[in-house]
Amino acid sequence: MPLKLIKITATLLALLVLCSNSVAQPLKASANEPLRLHLVWQLDATADIDIALRELPQPIVRHLVTSTFFPLAMRLYQVPDLPATVCISSETLAALHRYVSRLREFIDLSSNTIDAQGYLKKYGGETDAWLDILLKSSTELSAKELDMLLNVSKTQEANGFSVSEEVLKRFPEYARLLPNDMKVGARVGTQNRALYTVRDRIRIKFFYTIAHFDISLLSQKYQLPLYALGRKLTDKKTGVEQQLSIDLSDYFTRDENKTPADPTDDTYELARPIGEDDCQRLVVETYKMMEMVLFMLRQSSSAPVQMSVAKGKSLKKSERQREWRLDVITTPAFNALIPLLIDSDEAKEALGDGADLPLRVDASDDARAHIARAVYRLKTLVGTAPKGFAPNALMISQASLPLYEEAGALWVLAPKAALSKALGKPSAQIQPAEIASLYRAAGLQLWLLFDESDAVAALRERLQNQAWLEAITEWLKSLSRYAGAQNLLTLRLDLHQLLDGKMQTALFLEHFFKALGTESQKTHIITQRPSEVLNTNRNSKLDKGEKAKRLEQLVLAAEQDIQTWIGNAQQRLAWTYLALARADLEKSNLSPPTPDIDFEVQKQSENTPKTGHQAWVELYAAEQSMWFKHYGEQAFEKEREIENIDKNFRAHLDRIYDQLSSMLRGIERRTFAPIVLPQERKPLRLLNLNNIQFDGLLTETEWFDIAGIFSTSDLADFPLSKCYYGLTNDAFCFAAAAKNNNLTQLLSDTTKKLSLLLGLEENAVMEFVLHAAAQAGSKIKMALSDEALEVIVPYSELKLPNRIGFLGAIAGQERVHDKDAYLGIALLWQEHQKSIRIPKEKFRIVQEDKVNTVTVRFELDLSAKPAARSAVLEILQSETLAPQKIALRDDGREGDEKRNDKIWSILLKLRRGELIEYRYLSEEQSEVLERARTWRVEDGTNTPNKAVVRDVFEKLLR
Repeated sequence: MPLKLIKITATLLALLVLCSNSVAQPLKASANEPLRLHLVWQLDATADIDIALRELPQPIVRHLVTSTFFPLAMRLYQVPDLPATVCISSETLAALHRYVSRLREFIDLSSNTIDAQGYLKKYGGETDAWLDILLKSSTELSAKELDMLLNVSKTQEANGFSVSEEVLKRFPEYARLLPNDMKVGARVGTQNRALYTVRDRIRIKFFYTIAHFDISLLSQKYQLPLYALGRKLTDKKTGVEQQLSIDLSDYFTRDENKTPADPTDDTYELARPIGEDDCQRLVVETYKMMEMVLFMLRQSSSAPVQMSVAKGKSLKKSERQREWRLDVITTPAFNALIPLLIDSDEAKEALGDGADLPLRVDASDDARAHIARAVYRLKTLVGTAPKGFAPNALMISQASLPLYEEAGALWVLAPKAALSKALGKPSAQIQPAEIASLYRAAGLQLWLLFDESDAVAALRERLQNQAWLEAITEWLKSLSRYAGAQNLLTLRLDLHQLLDGKMQTALFLEHFFKALGTESQKTHIITQRPSEVLNTNRNSKLDKGEKAKRLEQLVLAAEQDIQTWIGNAQQRLAWTYLALARADLEKSNLSPPTPDIDFEVQKQSENTPKTGHQAWVELYAAEQSMWFKHYGEQAFEKEREIENIDKNFRAHLDRIYDQLSSMLRGIERRTFAPIVLPQERKPLRLLNLNNIQFDGLLTETEWFDIAGIFSTSDLADFPLSKCYYGLTNDAFCFAAAAKNNNLTQLLSDTTKKLSLLLGLEENAVMEFVLHAAAQAGSKIKMALSDEALEVIVPYSELKLPNRIGFLGAIAGQERVHDKDAYLGIALLWQEHQKSIRIPKEKFRIVQEDKVNTVTVRFELDLSAKPAARSAVLEILQSETLAPQKIALRDDGREGDEKRNDKIWSILLKLRRGELIEYRYLSEEQSEVLERARTWRVEDGTNTPNKAVVRDVFEKLLR
C-alpha cells in the first residue's frame, strides 16, 4: 500500500475515533475557549425578619452594611470596568432608604455629629432598637434596653455579647467585659454583673457595634466619592465641597502578633477612653456607608464614572468616558414566594400524590403586586428598572415566569433544581455545559439563567481549608470545565454566608479581584453581564436559536426542597389561615394600594383617612416566606422563638380584621387559634413583681418573657388554656389564662374545685385550693377575673415538719421550705366525680434540688451516618422526668457543643442517684440504637454536678 494512502487511512480512522468519543462523552471545553463568567453579588439582610414592623427587631441591616455591603461597594467603585450584577432584595433596599432618609435630617457632615435628641424625639422606635440604644445616654436606658444590652433575662438573641469567640479575641477589652454567667464559644466571662458601671455600658455599646465593622475599617482610611456642602450631601461639584471619608484608626492601637501580612490574628486595644459621643459617631459613620452603598447602586451601566482627582491633575479623555459595567436586579417585595401565591396547589407534585395540601391560595394579583412594587422601588431609589430578577429562594414555576416578563425583566435567575426537573436527571448528573447554557422558557421571550450553587459551595469549602488567595486561584482555575462559546456561567455570591460572618470582606475581595484579574489577563476568564450577552434584537443570533435552548413546562422548584415552606402540618395550617383571611379581605371590595404608595407602617391617628390600604399591607406582611419556613422547626428553634413567630404571624391576620371592622359594618371576625402550642419550659429567670400586677388582669407578654409555661388547651374539660409559673426571691408565683372567659363563675361553683399542688423536698405535698374563701386569713395573694387567675404563695406558707433532732420530731415543729431545695407544681381540677391532674404523675419542676441535681448531657454520635437529619432521646422511666421524647440538637445550641459535628446532644437535669431508663430513635434504623438502656445518675470524673452520657451509633462506649 502506498505510504500516502496509509497516511490518509490513518487520518480517517483518527477522525472516526474522535467523532465516536464526542458522541459518547459529554462536551468538554476547548483549551482555547475562555470561561464567560457572570457574577451576581447578593445583598440581602431582611430574609429572616418581619420587615413590616415599624421598628426592625434586629440590627442586621446595619451590621451587614458595615461588614459586607460597604466593602463590596467600595471595591466595585474601584473597578468600574469589571462587569458585575448586584442583586439587592427589595426589602433590604427599602430598609436602607428608611435608615438614610431618617438619619440624613439630623446628621451634620461638616462636624461628623448627629443631633441624637432630635432624632430620638422624631424617629425613636422607627429603625431598630439598637440604634436608639447607641444614641441614648447609658444612664437613661430603660429596663428593656438594659436587658437587650446585658441579657439579664437570658432570652435576648441579639445582645451586647452576641458575637463570635473570634471577635472577643480581636478585642481583649471587650472580652474582659463578658459577664461571668455567659459563655461565647469556649470563652467563659469573668465580669461580675453587679460591678458594671455606666462607663462599662458605654464600652459594651461601642464594642458590640464596631465588632460588626469590617476589620479594614479599624486601621484603613476610606476616601468616599461623596461630597458635602455644609452639613448635607450635595450632587453639585463646584470645587468648594468637602469630600467625605471614614477614618476610625484613631480608636485603636493594633498588635499584629508578628504576622504583618496576616491581619486576621491582629488584636485591637483602645487608644483612648470611650464616651457617648463615640457611640454616636459610629452612627454617623454607618450613615456614610449606607449612602455609599446607595451611591454605588445608582451607577447603572449608562452612568459615567465620577472619579475623584487630586488637585493639579486632570483625567485623560479615555478615562472620563469610562463607565461602570454594573447591572442592578432585585427580588419581589415582601420576600414573597411568588409561585405559591399564584397557586399553592402547585406544591402537590413536589410533596407527592398522597400529601395533604392546605386550603388553596389563589392570589395572582398579590404576586403581581409584589413584583410591581419591587420594580417601582428600584426605579425610584436606584434610578433604573431591573434587567433581571432573582426570585425569593429562587422559587420559580411556569406560571410565575410571565409575571416577570410583564414587569420588563430580560432574564430570571433560577435554581439548579429547576433545570434538574426540566432535563429529567438528578442535579449531580447535570453537565457543566448544561448548567452554563442559555435557556428560554417555552412561549416566552424571557431568558433563564441557572445558579451553579455547587461551585459556590466548593469555594466556601476551599476558603475554610486553604489560604484565601491560593483557594480562590485554584477555584477559578477549576471553573474552566464550564467554558464554551455558548456558555455563561452564573454564580450568586452572598459574602456574609460565604465567609461565615467573618468581618473580613475587604480582605476577601482584595484576594478575589487579584486572582480574577490574573486569570482575565491570561484570557482564561471573561466576566460579562447578561445584558451584554442577551439581545432582544430579533435579528440577533440568539433569537435565531444558535445559542438559545427552549425549556418546556417548568415545574415548581426552589433552591431548597419545597417542603421547607409547605411540607408539615403547621405550615399547611398557616397557609390555610392566609387563604381564609385573603378571601375575607377580597370580599370587602377594598382596593389594594398601587405600587407607588409607601408601605411603611404609619403612625395612626384619629385624623388619618381610612382607605383600606393598611389591611392589604397586613396581608402582604403575612405572605412573607419567613413565616412558613419557620413553622415546624421546633427541633431547631428555641421554643419561645417559634411561639413568637406564630404570635406575630397571626397578629398580622388579626389586624386585617381590625382594619375591616373600623371601616365596614357586619364584618365577621375570624379567630385564628395558635398554630404552635406553647412548649413546656422552666422559668427563664426570677420573676420581677415590680413589672407584674397581680390584679386579675394578666399581662401575658411580661409573663411569657420570664416565666415557665405549659399549655392545657388540648384538654377539653380543663378550664385553663395557658399556665405560667416561677419564683421571686420571696415567693412562688402562678398565673393562668382562662379557656372560655368564665373563670369567676367556675370557681364559685361549690361542685367544682381547682387546686394548686406544690411538691416539696422529702416527698411533701401542699395543696392550695384556688378559691378566695379557702385562702381567707392566709398570706397567699390571689386575684381572679373571668379572663385570668394570679397567685402569690410566700415561702413562709411553705412549711414542712421539722425532722431534725428527736425533740423536734416529737414536738411536731415545722420549718420553712428552703428556696434552694426541690419545688414542683401540679394542677388538680375536680368536677363532680371526675378529676384531671396535670401532669398525670409527678410534678413539673419549678426549682431543682441544687444540692443533689446533676446536669447531664446526653450525646449520640452519628458521625458514621452524616446524612442523619434528626435524632430523639426517649425517656422511658425516671424519678425526675415524665416519660417523653426529646429532640436532640446538632446546631450548637441548648447544650450542643458544636454545630454540625454529627454529635446530637441535649442537656437534662436529673437527681443524683436516680436510675434512668432511656433509648434513642433516629431515621437511621438500628436495633442496638433503639434498645432500652439504664444509667445511674452520678457525677462525672472531676466534674462535680455534671456528667456526660455518650453513645455512638451501633456501639455503646460506656
